[in-house]
Amino acid sequence: MRTRLLARQWGRGDLNPHAFRHQSLNLARLPIPALPRIQHDPKSCCIHHKPKLLDLFCCAGGASVGLARAGFEVTGVDIKPQPNYPFKFILADALTCPLDGYDAYWASPICKGFTKAKSIWKREYPDQITPIRQRLLATGKPFIIENVPGAPLINPLTLCGTMFGLKVKRHRLFELHGFEVWFLPATCACKGKVGYTAASDGFSSFANKAKLISVAGHNFCVKDAKQAMQIDWMPQSELSQAIPPIYAEFLGKQLINALAIDPPLKYQLSQLCSVGFLFASPTMAGYRTVDEEVSS
Repeated sequence: MRTRLLARQWGRGDLNPHAFRHQSLNLARLPIPALPRIQHDPKSCCIHHKPKLLDLFCCAGGASVGLARAGFEVTGVDIKPQPNYPFKFILADALTCPLDGYDAYWASPICKGFTKAKSIWKREYPDQITPIRQRLLATGKPFIIENVPGAPLINPLTLCGTMFGLKVKRHRLFELHGFEVWFLPATCACKGKVGYTAASDGFSSFANKAKLISVAGHNFCVKDAKQAMQIDWMPQSELSQAIPPIYAEFLGKQLINALAIDPPLKYQLSQLCSVGFLFASPTMAGYRTVDEEVSS
């Protein structure tokens, strides 16, 4: 039996939810037995605007920049003024500010109570993860909670700079709601490599023979950290708290594609996948359709 397969390959490229929807609908119009034809009304179902995302506990905007690159219209919220934040900013408490009017959310609650250096702070920090999770669940919208290893996140995904080719050892956990990540960009390349950051020698810098920068506290070269994390607008105090924008860009591209597909269409596409007519990589950062006939 000869079966016609459509292989979908995703690349970096700019996102276009409108085009993605049309490609998916065209695929669904193939004469597939036992699957209903999807009716398409461009005026009612196509997205013609950037989805809005609220970045809670935004600090100086490391995550926000990545989310904006992914295609979101980002607004930041923080309880402290953030003069270096590059987008629209709201000075407010993330645990009490209004959440209406947004399509998705990102939250980076205070992490000092969960880090390895928590004994240095000599104080107790409140658990902000549980209350912000409850608030975001109540919206019914997709969201991401970011924090450090050791934080009580639910089924978290771990990202590291080496997964993206960055010369920085920076593990962060991400709790995802409303969408899934099926594959990571690469495996972590810093695990078990003692001495790669040169931090034990007193200073983490490339001049001090570090192969990966450790951006923590004050024990790093600011110039090297900016280069390694691809952040050029923050001073040392903000760099030590930030995540590389590419982390949020990677997750944001998959989240924005999930927002572009309504639930009925998601169900139809899942049926196509189950019968072997659609193969999709979950990175969903663009697309290229390839037709080929496969003999079985």
